[in-house]
Amino acid sequence: MEEHGELARKQKYYYASVRPQERNNRVTSTNGTFFALNSDLKIISTRPHHDKVHMEIIFGVTFTDERLIIRKLKNRFRMPPEFQPWLPDVTTRPDIPVNVAVYLNPLIGTVDAFYQYSVELLCSSEIWQHPFKLFKCEIAILNVGGAHLIVIYERIFLRNIQDLRSAEEMSEVSVDIETIEEIKIIAKYSELWFSSMAANILPSMVIFSVVIFAQYRRRKVHMLVTISALVSIIFMQSARRIENTLTLEDLWLSVTFLHIVCVLLVDLAIPTYRIQYIDTSNGLFTSVIPATSSLLLTNFILEKIYS
Repeated sequence: MEEHGELARKQKYYYASVRPQERNNRVTSTNGTFFALNSDLKIISTRPHHDKVHMEIIFGVTFTDERLIIRKLKNRFRMPPEFQPWLPDVTTRPDIPVNVAVYLNPLIGTVDAFYQYSVELLCSSEIWQHPFKLFKCEIAILNVGGAHLIVIYERIFLRNIQDLRSAEEMSEVSVDIETIEEIKIIAKYSELWFSSMAANILPSMVIFSVVIFAQYRRRKVHMLVTISALVSIIFMQSARRIENTLTLEDLWLSVTFLHIVCVLLVDLAIPTYRIQYIDTSNGLFTSVIPATSSLLLTNFILEKIYS
């Protein structure tokens, strides 16, 4: 109640449209003199879901407003919503709904404004990299207020960055911060490619391996296996979603299909060889060893063994 009473007395002579004096907020550098908006950034959470990521961040801005110095109050407190001090015109790209909480240190007039953002961002990626796509999405935080009306421009100075995410979220989504012209938060994460491995890539590897090992069997067997493998690869390719861009997964299945076709062409190009035996009794070729010849061959082998 005491804070409300003191703020009500201040409000009679306080204009939120007027910026605080530069003397307590001035920063001079080689690029000029600026009204410093000292800022802190806290990354609360990042949860990816397919081509979107849910991100929660808190952006804090600190400056001094000598008009809000209240000697009678000692403790820092949150300013009630009915009393709004001057705040920088902080905006985001893309435009995101924001909750603002303002705290005041009455002894020195320090104002801390916390902008809390919670948004689901649509991420972009290169389609051809499927199933190893890298999704990327970003938020830009900038101050756009009053630059054309004042002599000393406002500038955001990022002092501290805190990553408060869990270890699991950090491993899933990497976050980079750029502060060249504006504060840009860039989130990157890889596509969950395990489903593609289990559905297409690994089965196609097994199918091709079976085709290779079938070459050691009879010609009729490996011809049947090769043709069945071709049909399986065609079904796998036709079951996938249709895209306008050739992806890495399409390329993998196409190369596997071409390799199997090459194996089949080699099988068809090589002539068939049949084993024929010569019957010594009449000098003619035969595909079956005569019983007498078989018996003589058996006796010859036994004599060699026991001799």
